[in-house]
Amino acid sequence: MLEPADEVKDLGILIDPSLKFNSHIDSIVAKARLLASLIDKCFVSKHPALLTRAFKVYVRPIVEYASCVCGPHTTATPLTRSNQCKEGSRRGSLVFTPPDWTN
Repeated sequence: MLEPADEVKDLGILIDPSLKFNSHIDSIVAKARLLASLIDKCFVSKHPALLTRAFKVYVRPIVEYASCVCGPHTTATPLTRSNQCKEGSRRGSLVFTPPDWTN
């Protein structure tokens, strides 16, 4: 017999019974912050090009996967979920100060 669940993970996206993505966004932002801090701690070289590449390879795909759930329609708190996603990405970019984000 299956037990009722508070959240369901489908294709890597956490969904709660009210079809909100708050827990998914929280987990993605936490994971991105953790990876950005690990990159900052583990890389001996602080060369901007190397750190930018590491950020683009390891952190950016996590933040960008299913990024449509971070839309402006979810305003549960004063810091909207969309801004929270941007904040997680911005924190990583502040650590690495990349020269160019267009590539």
